Amino acid sequence: MIDLTFAALAFMGSHMILSHGAIRKGLVTRLGPWSFRLGYSLIAFATFVWLVQAYGAALRVDLFNAHIALKHMPLTLMAFASFFIISGYTISNPSAIVLENMDRGDAIPGILKITRAPVTWSVALFAFSHMLANVDPAS
Repeated sequence: MIDLTFAALAFMGSHMILSHGAIRKGLVTRLGPWSFRLGYSLIAFATFVWLVQAYGAALRVDLFNAHIALKHMPLTLMAFASFFIISGYTISNPSAIVLENMDRGDAIPGILKITRAPVTWSVALFAFSHMLANVDPAS
């Protein structure tokens, strides 16, 4: 579990640090946009591989006997997660890494009126629903 904890912290921490406005802007200025994106992608991929391997190696011990409703919760919440991920990737979001220089204009389009981070909400719903269904500490 220690390796899984560090892998999760590295994965989330690298995203939070490299996505921070001032840090990201400084790195993009210094490296250029494509070098920054390549470096960001390599770090994300490496930490994700570490996270998956650590999860696979983690001990599986159920904390409690999950009720059948908890095991079926992903069936319900994944519909919402799918909505958020599809709407997040099919709209021009000015906070997206590839679109950071787009003309923002005055109007906020579609799903961005509800949340500025629909893909993040999708991932959070996916994770939460699966944590309810899988009651081992690694999950």
